Amino acid sequence: MTSGTTRQIEIFFLCFFGLLLILLFLSKFLHNRPKLHSILSEPALTVVFGIICSFVIKALQRIDASSVGDDDESDSAYLAEAILEFPTRVFFMALLPPILFNSGYQLQRELFHRHFGAISLFACVGTCISGFTVGYLLYMAKPYFGSDFDPTLLELMTFGSLLAATDTVSVVSIMNSKKVDPHLYSLVFGESALNDAVAIVLFHTMADFMVQHGENMDHDSFVEYVWAYFLSFLVEALCSPLLGIVFAFGMALTLRYGDLKEHALIELSVFLLPIYISYILAEVLGMSGMITVFFTGMFAKRYMEPNVATKTAQHADVFFQLAAFLAETSIFLELGLSVFGLSGNYYWKFIGISLVVSLVGRALSIYPLAVIHNLSLTRLKRKEDNANNSNNKTESTMDDSVPSQGSHLTNAVSNASFETPVNKRDKLIPLKFMHFLWFAGLRGAVAYACARKFPDIYGHNAEFVAATMVIVVFTIVFMGGATELVMVKLKISVDVDEREYMRHWHSRRKLKGFLHRFEYQFLYKCAVEKEDERELPAEPIQEMATWEVSNTPIQATSFGKTVLANQADSHHFEHRMDNYINGGVVVIDRLNQQRFSTRTLSDDSMSFDYRNASDPSAVQCCAQII
Repeated sequence: MTSGTTRQIEIFFLCFFGLLLILLFLSKFLHNRPKLHSILSEPALTVVFGIICSFVIKALQRIDASSVGDDDESDSAYLAEAILEFPTRVFFMALLPPILFNSGYQLQRELFHRHFGAISLFACVGTCISGFTVGYLLYMAKPYFGSDFDPTLLELMTFGSLLAATDTVSVVSIMNSKKVDPHLYSLVFGESALNDAVAIVLFHTMADFMVQHGENMDHDSFVEYVWAYFLSFLVEALCSPLLGIVFAFGMALTLRYGDLKEHALIELSVFLLPIYISYILAEVLGMSGMITVFFTGMFAKRYMEPNVATKTAQHADVFFQLAAFLAETSIFLELGLSVFGLSGNYYWKFIGISLVVSLVGRALSIYPLAVIHNLSLTRLKRKEDNANNSNNKTESTMDDSVPSQGSHLTNAVSNASFETPVNKRDKLIPLKFMHFLWFAGLRGAVAYACARKFPDIYGHNAEFVAATMVIVVFTIVFMGGATELVMVKLKISVDVDEREYMRHWHSRRKLKGFLHRFEYQFLYKCAVEKEDERELPAEPIQEMATWEVSNTPIQATSFGKTVLANQADSHHFEHRMDNYINGGVVVIDRLNQQRFSTRTLSDDSMSFDYRNASDPSAVQCCAQII
């Protein structure tokens, strides 16, 4: 590394962190102005601030170039070269993993699994539909681009695949602040997390095909590459989540048997390492690091967190959110800073058509699939009409020898209707959710990072990068800024208490099926410490159920509800845990300072044995969530 390169890096970090510090104070100013915040999201503010700084830096560079000779190198030249370049490697290796890990860590696992069918349908099939639709429609509209810009079909298909990558950071931040319906949040959040990984696989496949074959493609090579894409996608879709789960499971065993609770700093460090290790491991093995680190975060919450001290879990949660916030802010700042660093021509007709076509492709990837998903939840139900049945019986006894042709089919059709079973109605996607899912498909940093890797075989790389930049800035600033207004127009539920929502959700249903039972019996029980091995909390937390037990028929009050349990002489107490699953509870006798052994009865109930209590007639217990 030369001294010039070292100085360039030093200047870059000095200026970048200085701009980041100014931006954080601007974000505080924005949060203190609710009306302004309703039309200007925080990511939009970051991008606009970056564009302004990019313009100033570019102007200073031109002034300096006119006053300094070609043989002299000034600090402003290093500054412009360092800051006006979007660091693609830094984006994928340093900034993206914390965002995806925190996304999985903070996600409601139950809702993600409940709506995984719809999420995977949008993320996998919908991304392919969007990418190919955009590419084909742009090819059909090529006569309107102008004579100076003549891209090939493969270039447009590759461009369409990168535009299929969505970035809902600005939308999700507003959804978090407004506390929207968790059902909608899980759909938007889950689809966005998986969409990027699918779009990147699609983009790399199309780009490789263009590099190796160009326009000299025949039918056999095209079919071969289509199969290669599906095979690559299938391997990544199956192996990448599995790798994330296995990695989280292995780290949970390390924390469980490593005995690190007396070394808080080491324990916290071990807890934080999976952010990057899982991502890099997946990339080295040729899998999707994005999908792997997302599932690692999701199952780190389930397997790893119960095995660490309470303070360690709290510190780690804060660190994950902090790292994700700084990474997101840095990405949007870099997007803005790179605007005036582009050297390509802006073909505005092509850019305008691409923007409209990308919205059309997004619509075709949401509405038809949502309708298909809703129809898949319905079942055929026959209407039982007693009067008609009695009349039919009477008529059949009068003339039983001459049945009418097709009468059975006619009656079956007239007496049949489609309905969604009660236990599946929460999976339905209403029309307003479809509208919001379409609107939330903004283009962001992933699309722009892919554009910077666009193959320059035909000399159109700069033009595609410029078009992607304009589309990204437009969707983040204008569509992202209109998110709150769209939520009001669509009458999206806001100010929803997530804890109460999940409590009510668990009281009505629980995760079932072979995979869930297998995961609980052979993974969760093996990876997570038993209740009697866990740290005994010093004081009960706010989310606690307290019982007073006597020799009379036991009554227990929890969260304002009274539930009945078994007789006292049976020496055990059963309590329905409405808002928790898998018996993640420790029962403690605060009066006598002893712990009761607990036993999980099912996914949502547990029991404890108080035969060894010093005074079973006056036991005061609490349930502490670990």
